[in-house]
Order: sequence, then structure tokens, then C-alpha cells
Amino acid sequence: MVSNLNNGERFETYAIPGESGSGKICLNGPTARKGVVGDRVIIFSYGYFEENEVRDFRPRIVRLSANNTIVMP
Repeated sequence: MVSNLNNGERFETYAIPGESGSGKICLNGPTARKGVVGDRVIIFSYGYFEENEVRDFRPRIVRLSANNTIVMP
């Protein structure tokens, strides 16, 4: 799920791996109409776990800079 902070759009889509280290986050296909270059987005990711897996799972929040590099806390 993606939430666009600039225009309020919220939509579900899929992820396609891009070039490693490029810092690009692209909206392709129909979702391309949901945002423009420079928009800030929140990307939500969900997963399914077996009961024995969820005990050790620790969710992560990754914050990015303006050029999409990871900002360390």
C-alpha cells in the first residue's frame, strides 16, 4: 500500500525490483497517475507469518532522505 503525502492518494500496488543503489521509487502503469516526481510517499509492506516465525519478528521503519538514501536514527 502506498500513501501519497502530497495529494492524499492511497492505493495498493506491487513492487518491481529496480537497479540496486539507484534510489529510484517509480510508479508504473495505472499507479503512475497517482503521483508526480517529487511527491513524498509512505510505502506500507505486509507479510504473512507462521506462529513460530512471528515471535522473533521485529518490524522496521526505514526513513529516507530527499534523495532516497537511508537516514540513520
